[in-house]
Amino acid sequence: MRRIWRGVCWAYRQFAIFLFVVFLCFTAVAWWRGAHATGPGPAVPSDAAIEKAMAEQRARSAEAMGQVEARMRAYQAAPPPLRVKAAPVGQDPLAVAHRYRLQDEAARASRDQSDLLAFVSFSMPAESLQRLAREAALTGAVLVFRGLKDNSLKETSAAFLPYSKLGARAQIDPTAFRRYGIRTVPRYVLVADPVGGGCHSDDSGCKTQALSLGGDVSLEYALEKMSASRHLLAPRAESYLKRLGGRS
Repeated sequence: MRRIWRGVCWAYRQFAIFLFVVFLCFTAVAWWRGAHATGPGPAVPSDAAIEKAMAEQRARSAEAMGQVEARMRAYQAAPPPLRVKAAPVGQDPLAVAHRYRLQDEAARASRDQSDLLAFVSFSMPAESLQRLAREAALTGAVLVFRGLKDNSLKETSAAFLPYSKLGARAQIDPTAFRRYGIRTVPRYVLVADPVGGGCHSDDSGCKTQALSLGGDVSLEYALEKMSASRHLLAPRAESYLKRLGGRS
């Protein structure tokens, strides 16, 4: 029995020595690899490098938006083909002439800074955008988009071309969405100061001074509700409504 116990103790000591030798070998290999490493890992970019990259991205976005607006303005500045339509049977020719005069006034007003904004998105149904484009052409309102379609200048130009042919005018202005607190589209805003004097993107007064109405409704309906309000800009909404023929 003692011989067996001595054999077990001897085997245990040999196994312990073997484990110790293995541990020393792994330790030596790990030390050797650490001492002969090829170099440090990838460096983390500095705050200045990150800020520089963000500034370059903002500059590229601003340049793309400027190109979209320039193409839209160039297309709208081109003289439209002359289209003369006869007055429908039973309709007063003077009324037809009055309507064309209002359209001409709206076209001239659209060349200036408009105070009637329609915040929209390319994700809206095409029928809704077509209706708004026609109404915007009559009133001189501006369709305001938050950004480029699919982050592509080409896609944006192609997507807006049908509405531009209807006489609508648009701009890409993400700051306007923040300025007037726009969270859903469509939303119509009658601006107190179209030039923007003293009104900045972080100024809450821009939103409180403006007259706005949202919902999936037509521009004519929105102007009717605005003109019926007690807001200081209600008379201006009334004048825009007359351009649509909503009020005599």
